[in-house]
Formats: sequence, C-alpha cells, structure tokens
Amino acid sequence: DGVSSISFGALAPGVSTTLTFVVRNTGNDDLTGLALSLEEDAPADFMEGALGANVLAPGASTSFEVTFSPDENGAHTATLRIASTDADENPFELALIGYRLTALEAWRKANFGITNNTSVAADSADEDQDGIPNIVEFALDLDTTENSAGELPQARIVAGNLEVTFNQPSGVEG
Repeated sequence: DGVSSISFGALAPGVSTTLTFVVRNTGNDDLTGLALSLEEDAPADFMEGALGANVLAPGASTSFEVTFSPDENGAHTATLRIASTDADENPFELALIGYRLTALEAWRKANFGITNNTSVAADSADEDQDGIPNIVEFALDLDTTENSAGELPQARIVAGNLEVTFNQPSGVEG
C-alpha cells in the first residue's frame, strides 16, 4: 500500500497497454465498499475499468483493468486508489508509471534494442556501413541493416525549384 509502483513500460507513439489487477479478500470478514479512483498528472493517460464486484466474501477476489494510453511523450504518473472497508488499508494506493517514447526513441528501440543516443544507436553511427548516419536513415525511413545508398531521395528541378521527396516515417509529425 503506497510503497511500490506498477510500470506500464515504455510505449511507442500511438500504442497503449492494459494491465489486469486482482483484489483479494484475505481477511475473515466481507470486504465491502470497493471503489476505484485515479489521480493522474494528465487527464486520460490512465483509464481504469470497472471492478467485477464491490463486495468480496472471505477468500474471494475480483479484477479490473487499467489502460495506459499517453498522448504526450515522456514520463506519466498516476495514483490508483482502491477504497474499501479494510480497517488499515483504506484506501489502498498504488503508484502507476508509464513512458511514451518519441518517434526517434521508438525507432532506436525497434532497430537497435535501446532508446538512447549512444553506441550503435547514436545519431551519427552507421552500423550497416553504407555511409548514411542513423539520423538520416530514421528521417528517410530507410533500413538500418542494409546498404540504403541507392534509396536516398534524388533531388530534381521542378518548375525552377529544387525538389526532394521522401516518405515520412510513421509516428513522426511536422
């Protein structure tokens, strides 16, 4: 109660995850008045589902789900409170934490297994030795495991203007 946290992990943009929580009555009397409430740093990052029951006989259990679906990058926190008639743990509190990766962090994780701008995942690194640094391969949505030099966009003159076109990577805006 209030001493640990539950991590929803680090999610790519547009991804959500759901965890199931179980409430068990380990006492000798009915546990009544079960209710959930959520206090969070940003509205709708975490959403709690409904409890399966609001009264638990001794030895009984019920479950509910919490979904983490962040709209913004970075760390997100919330406090989940489970109210009941428990004499010494009312409300029972759990810290919820989750992280939304930037598009670049998600790309690094998918391609290199890490999110940091270090080692083979560094912006300036070129693991496939094709002469194209990672940051350019990310920006142009190129394959980091194969020579992508032939896939670089070619500049051309269109109506007197220099034009370069390429596909925008998924999850990247602007």
